[in-house]
Amino acid sequence: MSKQWQLAAVMLGTFVVLPLRSHALTFRGFGNADFVESSKPGNSGGFIQGTVDLFLTDSINERIDILAETTVHPHKTGLAGIDLERLQAGYLFNDGLRLWVGRFHNLLGYWNLAYHHGLILHTSVDRPEFLKWEHDGGFLPTHFNGLWAEGRVPAGPLKLHYGLMAGNGPQITTSGMQTNNVGDDNTDKAVSFNVTAKPRTHPFSGFGFSGYRSNITERTAASVVLTQTRQMIIGAHLFHAQAPVEFIAEYYRVADQGVGVSEATGTQTSAAYFVQVGYNFREKFMPYYRYEEVRAAEESSYVMALRRNSVTQNFVTGVLPTSAQDHARHIVGVRYNLDVRSALKAEGRYYEVPGGATAGEQIYREVAFQWAFSF
Repeated sequence: MSKQWQLAAVMLGTFVVLPLRSHALTFRGFGNADFVESSKPGNSGGFIQGTVDLFLTDSINERIDILAETTVHPHKTGLAGIDLERLQAGYLFNDGLRLWVGRFHNLLGYWNLAYHHGLILHTSVDRPEFLKWEHDGGFLPTHFNGLWAEGRVPAGPLKLHYGLMAGNGPQITTSGMQTNNVGDDNTDKAVSFNVTAKPRTHPFSGFGFSGYRSNITERTAASVVLTQTRQMIIGAHLFHAQAPVEFIAEYYRVADQGVGVSEATGTQTSAAYFVQVGYNFREKFMPYYRYEEVRAAEESSYVMALRRNSVTQNFVTGVLPTSAQDHARHIVGVRYNLDVRSALKAEGRYYEVPGGATAGEQIYREVAFQWAFSF
């Protein structure tokens, strides 16, 4: 197993069970420092203060586990934002069932469960554009607040890993898309699921399906309802993450139906997908390539709500005003592992943003460098 995956296995990744030790408190931290240059007009580029990620787990006994993750991230005003990303308590009944309560990462796909907020955990400098966190202008809801049941079930040569969540859906405000952390803003609870099959002989490879259903409300600063959207997301994922080869592919179909508003009330369908490949030489040097694309439904009440409430004017997130618009992105990069807890990354990015009724196609180019580490 590569050093990168040794570190990832330490964290609570895709259905990884924490060691059953009596009251085993573990504290870890993650950080990064970046430099980005972009051809987007008005973007001067430069050094970027990275995110500080504080990660804590505690095995109170053989059945009960606690996990908390808090990030401190930079703000263009010179201030810093503090977010409680995850806070969850879990009870293990057996290998087939563990129940969690709290705030987690949504069960969509593979990436969102395998790679959390520490940037050293994944090969590339950053997440796929449409899978960025809500406060970074991502397209999909990446957090969830409620109940989570998960487990592992043998199925011949495979082992099935399942997860089911029920809880509060997100809302969209002038601050962008937000998880409802203190109560829900409507009575329709969100539901999320993930089923992943892994060969018993290759636990770092697998394929699966995931889905999400929610009622999403857009509100003004005065809490007046602007739009309501019934959303259904269906996704498929395929991955092989055992050295020397890395391959990750995910596809999502996002169906939005406006409810009781003047905007389009029919079902509007968007699509988002990415493919990433890499090869690890001697557990040190890893070149990689990623292609990602979003085809956003122009008449979707959800898409229009995200565009009206873009958050990228506050946080350093890339060249797009929001990922809720048609775009394609090519990334070619290389990662060099200085140590199991420290890596240098460099990548070139090429964006294609199709033109609309008033503007032609826009092409942006970026180069990015990062030193990611854990402590």
